[in-house]
Amino acid sequence: MTISCIVIVLEVSTLAGDQLQNAANNSFEFTTDAAGMIRLANLPANTWVITETRPLPGYEAADPVVFAVGVDNEYIVTVRNYRYPDYAIRKIDGVTQEPLAGVQFEIARYFMDDRTGERLRYAVGELFNVPMGSAGGGDF
Repeated sequence: MTISCIVIVLEVSTLAGDQLQNAANNSFEFTTDAAGMIRLANLPANTWVITETRPLPGYEAADPVVFAVGVDNEYIVTVRNYRYPDYAIRKIDGVTQEPLAGVQFEIARYFMDDRTGERLRYAVGELFNVPMGSAGGGDF
């Protein structure tokens, strides 16, 4: 059994939740090698679930992957990871369309409160010194 992926650490368990123990370190986590592979020798016949526990920085965690293992077969299961999208903010003068340097932005993530319907701030970060002429994804 070979698992091919671009993840760092993942867990393998049955649908019933029984975790596969890593014989190399007695944990329940498996770490990909330089080729992005994890090799599981003699994996018993069962239906298994691969759950990513720590994706690479800048990558979204992969959805769990369910796969079935039969007897005397070799399998390659591929887990796909996708980068978080990159965004750039470009501040320009509304009349001259020239880039404006030194502008500070507050970036916040919002969610709707299901009880009140109110829009609430979730997390806040700040961007400083946005490079002049950087590409943007939209006008504000």
